[in-house]
Amino acid sequence: LLASCMDEVGFDSLTIGNHEFDWGLDKLIDLKNSSATPFLGANIYKWNANNKTWGDFADDVAQKYVVKQLDNGLRVGIIGVIGKRQITSISSTMVQSIGFKDPAEVVPSLAQELRERQNCDVVVLSAHADEDDFLNGASFDVTNYVDAVFCAHSHQEEITVKNGVVFIQGASNGRYVSNVRLKVDGGNVSVDSYKNEPYSSGWKVNQVVQSMIDNSNDKIKVEAEQQLARLDGELNYNYGVGRLVCQAIVNYCNKTGVDVDYAMCNQGQIGRAHV
Repeated sequence: LLASCMDEVGFDSLTIGNHEFDWGLDKLIDLKNSSATPFLGANIYKWNANNKTWGDFADDVAQKYVVKQLDNGLRVGIIGVIGKRQITSISSTMVQSIGFKDPAEVVPSLAQELRERQNCDVVVLSAHADEDDFLNGASFDVTNYVDAVFCAHSHQEEITVKNGVVFIQGASNGRYVSNVRLKVDGGNVSVDSYKNEPYSSGWKVNQVVQSMIDNSNDKIKVEAEQQLARLDGELNYNYGVGRLVCQAIVNYCNKTGVDVDYAMCNQGQIGRAHV
């Protein structure tokens, strides 16, 4: 469903983040191969966990960049990276054979390649990392290499300008659409405007995508409507909804013959609940 929806919308690229690994590396590769949308991850490399050494670029997982030629003839290069600290947000069992290099090791050379060999007028960085990864304590100044940085991961609304380069993130769950307009005058690139546009229910719905979502929901309707737990009386605050959900997970798995050692659910910004 995800691949079909992205292809229908016509995205120029998707930058891989930590949640793309939730179902395992093989599933991610299958998803990439089933989609016409380029999956970007320029700093994802093969990793030998036994001798702690890097291998080649993981081109079976992602590609380093994509080049988009606009109707006005300008060429835009988009580099995609995942934050170097994202490994802490991914189950280690899912990424035994790959690792994430510091973006500083790949962005400068790729930006040069895009400008000099791919004849790009503009270079944009799409990063599954928040602006703090680049503005505070980063091992390089990314503003020397790219013209705009689209951020992610922290679920915050961010807009910062440094050295004429915009760092922008549109919060989470579709709350905002980040929009940056750049002006190209000869070989010079400057910021024309930037904003996070709030989602509006008045926006036109893509009926093809909506139909895909409806059909998918219909297929899982019976499973989704199963009752896993019931509360009688007041909920004990010390027990918490998170622990209740985890216990429901354990009960459901036991009922279906699946052994469970540990159940965990996300309680949003509070943290993790587990049993």
